[in-house]
Amino acid sequence: MYPSTHSPSNPLFNFVFRSMSVGLVALNYSKTLQAIAAGKKILRQRMKNALQAMSQELITSKSQRLTEQLLSSPEYQKSRNMGIYLNLPKEPNTEKIIQEALAGGRGIFVPQLLSQEYQSVNNLQGNASGMCMRRLSSVRQMEQWPLNRWNIREPPPPTGWDQIADQAIEEGGLDLLIVPGLAFTRLGDRLGRGGGYYDRYLSWYRIKSRSSHLHYPVLLSLAFEEQIIDELPVEPHDIKVDCVISA
Repeated sequence: MYPSTHSPSNPLFNFVFRSMSVGLVALNYSKTLQAIAAGKKILRQRMKNALQAMSQELITSKSQRLTEQLLSSPEYQKSRNMGIYLNLPKEPNTEKIIQEALAGGRGIFVPQLLSQEYQSVNNLQGNASGMCMRRLSSVRQMEQWPLNRWNIREPPPPTGWDQIADQAIEEGGLDLLIVPGLAFTRLGDRLGRGGGYYDRYLSWYRIKSRSSHLHYPVLLSLAFEEQIIDELPVEPHDIKVDCVISA
């Protein structure tokens, strides 16, 4: 007499049942991630519209308040090496922060997105983020950098290995990293612009810091109150910031 193939005690049944269960979980997980990605896309457009509606006068006023808050914060006061972005027109202005930091003798590093031809070389460091940090030595140097398609200054294309390698890592790492974004929660959840550069970079940096005994930076974001929301759709790879300063 053969055992019933639908009996719960049958090994074949158990194997098939477990396989189906795992498949259903994977399918539901995939659908969940798709729903989160769709929600992010909608929210990004909504936040872009909200930022676009802000007047330049309001952005200037709020940027000044954000600058004052950051410069007086313990996170900034304790830092020696700081990573910071050069802002887009509708982002908090970071120029005054950079000027003050340079005047105070801090090491300043700004992100550079690498073209495909340089990414393969950058991968030799294990950095597959498509982004590296370049040192900014002076305001005059920044003023000489070319304008990109968003009409903001950025480091010129690398011309040698030392410019492709991550200069923040080469010089001991960062104490503080100012992370941009479109939306934030008070708990530190962050919605970027969809490129994933900072999430990938920070994932690599964390691994690098463990193997090279580098200090992992405090992650801080500057935000207009218009960018603060109660809840954000998040994915497993999304990295939270430690602090959000808003105005």
